[in-house]
Parts: sequence; structure tokens; C-alpha cells
Amino acid sequence: MGPTCQLLLLLSFPSRCRRPPPPGPSAHPPALCACRGRIVGGGEDGGRRSGAGAGESARLAREVARVLDDCRASLAVHQRKLRELAAIRAASGGGGGFLPAFCVAVTPLFDLARRSAGSDRAARFISAFASASASSADGGGDGFLEGFIRFLITASKAAHRPARLRACQIISEVSQGKLL
Repeated sequence: MGPTCQLLLLLSFPSRCRRPPPPGPSAHPPALCACRGRIVGGGEDGGRRSGAGAGESARLAREVARVLDDCRASLAVHQRKLRELAAIRAASGGGGGFLPAFCVAVTPLFDLARRSAGSDRAARFISAFASASASSADGGGDGFLEGFIRFLITASKAAHRPARLRACQIISEVSQGKLL
């Protein structure tokens, strides 16, 4: 599989639901359950219910994954993509649906077994976006940075060594960005 497809793996995860998907084309990605209202992945729903907001969450996750995929190619596009991702976040509204979609889009980055230049650029972009999202110009943000750091701390306790490494790398870069 090519490096450009690795961030979009979230769209190919099998559903955890045992019920068959509804017949015909579906607007929901395969990672979402076909059962209305069922929580996929257990615990907090994180905006991933297969009810009314699932389509919006999946759309946001696809847009974030596309931006992250573009950032893997070169550092030169990072400033432009930071503005684009900030616009996507602003357009998503203040309902808190952006953080779960962002975490879903970032998750495949933790599954990469080897470090590569592209994955390091994506991690650097993610940390830059997280640092910029909580700037004082936004009035301190809407809790995005705190929620994302919580997500990263959970990932840093994973059994998968590359996931721990990537989570700690992003936490380190976010903390360095906030100190400057």
C-alpha cells in the first residue's frame, strides 16, 4: 500500500456490528455501525454514533484525512494547510464534533510500524495545528487542545510501541510549541 493511502485507512476498517449493512449504497463509511444509535468502539461515543450526526462526523474525518495526506508530501504546504484545517474546524461549528473526527483521522498515523519522512511531517503538522488552535487570539480555544492531549495521553499508554512513540512525539512537539 502506498504512503498516500495509509492515512485513509480509517475508511476501510470493518464494522464491529454483527448486523449486515443495509442494502444499496450507504452514505456512512464502513467503520460506522449499520445499527441506528449503536456505539462503535465502546466507551464514550466520541461523536461516532450511527444516527443523525454520523454523516457529518464522517465528512469531517474525510476532510481532515485529506488535509493530513497533503501535508505528508512537503513542509512547504503546512502554513496553507493550517489555514485550511482551521477553516474546516470553524465551519464545523462549536458543537464539539471536530475533535472526534480529528482523532479518527489521526489514528491511522499511530499504526505505522516504521518512521518515515512523510509520517514525521504529518506528526509535525498535527502538533503545529494543535498548538495554533489554542492560541490566545482564539480566546483560548474551545477545549480542543485539552481533549486532543487527553487522546494522546491515552495513546501513549498503548501496547503498540509505534503508537506510543508517535503519541509521545506529538505531545513533545505540542509542548515545545506552546513554550515558545
